[in-house]
Parts: sequence; C-alpha cells; structure tokens
Amino acid sequence: MLLAALPAVVRAAGRSEARAYAICCALFLSDQKSVRDSQVQQISSQLKADQQQALMDVQGFVLELTPEQRIPALELAMSGLHRLPSSALDELISLCRRLIDADGKISPLEWSLLQMLRRHFKLRNPSAEAPHAELGSADKKAAEHLINALYLLDTPVDSAKQEEVRAAIIAALQLSDTYSLPVTKGPVIEPSLEKDLDTLAQSPACYRKSFLEVARQIVSANNAVTAEEGVLLRAFAFALDCPVEVLGS
Repeated sequence: MLLAALPAVVRAAGRSEARAYAICCALFLSDQKSVRDSQVQQISSQLKADQQQALMDVQGFVLELTPEQRIPALELAMSGLHRLPSSALDELISLCRRLIDADGKISPLEWSLLQMLRRHFKLRNPSAEAPHAELGSADKKAAEHLINALYLLDTPVDSAKQEEVRAAIIAALQLSDTYSLPVTKGPVIEPSLEKDLDTLAQSPACYRKSFLEVARQIVSANNAVTAEEGVLLRAFAFALDCPVEVLGS
C-alpha cells in the first residue's frame, strides 16, 4: 500500500503542525539543487523557526517520493493543519505558488497537488454559493479546457481510438459536433485551468460525474495510466467531490 511505503517521518505528518506545514512546502521543491536552494531561500523568511527546522528535516525524504506517493503524503500533511487559522492557510497556498513559480513553469503534478490543497481548505471554509441547478455554457467551456489538458498527457495514436475518444467527450460534456481534439504534444498546464476547475466545481453534480467518467476513459484508452494522468485525474475527482476509479490504481 502507498501509505505503508511512505517514510515514517511523512506518515507522522499529522502529529506535528510544523512538520505538516513543512511537508506541504517540500512537495513543491524542485529536484534540481540550484533551483531548490533558491526556493528555500525565497520562503525561509516567512517560515517560523520550527517550520524552518522541519523543512530541513523532511525535504530529503519528500524528494524521494514517487508521484503516486505524493497524494497520500499531501493528505496526511493536510490532516495536521486543522488548527491553523484561515489566514495561515492562505499564506501556505501563497508560499506553494511561489515555489511552483520559481522555475517559470508548472508541471501537471505540481498543479494537481496545489488544487487538492486549495480544495481541502475550501471545504473548511465552504462558499455560500451553491452548485448551479442548470448547466451553463461556462461549465461546458471549463470542462472542455480541463479535458483537453488531460488528453494531451497521453494522446492516443490510433485514429479509430481518437475518434472514439472524441465522440465520448462530445457526449459526456454536451459539446458541439464540431469539437476537435487538441493536437499540441506534451502537457499544457495553464494558470487559467485553476479558474476552470473552480467553475466546474459549481456545475450540476450529474455533469461533474459525466466529466470524470470521460476523463477516466481517456486515461484508460491505452490500457495504461501514467503517473501524471493518474495524479491529475485524482486531483479532478478530489476538487469536484466525486469518486473515480483509475485503471491500475
């Protein structure tokens, strides 16, 4: 199991607020030492003494975690922050954004972890705005942007499979028949996707479920799920408050 495979210092994250805070930050540190040193220097002045020490203690362990292990590591860390006031949680998210921006790009893994962190704290301070009773054009556009980002992580090469995926997307997301699959190669994670995820989170529950089902079909299209696909799909499910089964999980 993923939890059992985590280092003891990570499994014990919930017992120490400073350690939990440090692990959240460490999950966004670069694996390149020069970038990582710069990141730590940027945020050190905003960390308390016990948080700074905890970051030094845990970062080596966190850097060794696989992408799949980082989700349960984040969940354990978030459980240790339940006493922090909202202002401190906002500051933590701001720190994590600064860590992500340090190298001028954002990976699917970084984006996914950040969205899970944001969603966790939103659940503690729920918005008064209820999900939409009816589906709107903004919901569809947001879903299209997010599904395209997921599709680009592992584009099927078989033309028949591509058409099957396209038809599934159109049906699930209620898009126009003129919708076409994106052709850009490689992951494309834009800052605007965060707003799209927030928009989709307010869409009707049945639409969110349809979105996640077609997302699951996309990552399973090649009968194999990459680490990036699995993490991004789980982040979608967490943020949209809908469970989803991932092939190979």
